[in-house]
Amino acid sequence: MFCFGFLTTTTEFQLLDYGVKRSEVGYWYSIWTSGYLISCTIVARINDKFSKSRLMIVGIFGMSLAFIFLGPCPIIFPEILGLTGMGLALVGLSAGFLYVPTVPHIMESLQFCYCVEIDDRVHDAMSALTNISLCLGEILGPISSSVLYDQIGYGYATSLVACLLFTYGVAYIFISDPIKYGQVDNVSMLQLNKEGLAPNKH
Repeated sequence: MFCFGFLTTTTEFQLLDYGVKRSEVGYWYSIWTSGYLISCTIVARINDKFSKSRLMIVGIFGMSLAFIFLGPCPIIFPEILGLTGMGLALVGLSAGFLYVPTVPHIMESLQFCYCVEIDDRVHDAMSALTNISLCLGEILGPISSSVLYDQIGYGYATSLVACLLFTYGVAYIFISDPIKYGQVDNVSMLQLNKEGLAPNKH
């Protein structure tokens, strides 16, 4: 939601600077929502066939690349409207990989790595925490976008977010393996799904 709030706040100004009519801005925003629809459909079909943490990592790096094109990054690309459109498409395509597996992954981690029994109380807590996190992103995204747009411009602002996403992706690679953060030894979450192992009760 940080990414969505960030791009929806100032991308319109960038599109207008490119000469896009105000009446056509909505069509450009529909590019990323269409991509999101496609990626959600794809991820829903493969969610149980691949490691959820790895799908999320694909989404993180995809979102980082999307923000490079969204600017586009002034250090790498010239200001071309088509690159911004490509960035919008990649935002949507990456979002499904990033968001769809999140809650199932957290539930699996709680059950198999932290030995938490999944019941209605856990579901309620997860729903509350998820919505709180989404709201924080919706608050911080537009504020950050407005401040950075005013201080360094749209291209550099989106490039900065891309760097932050890339850094987060690299860090998440090292903490996303159950062996590193839980009590499950020599087994991946994907193997747990396939083999149906019972939670560790130690």
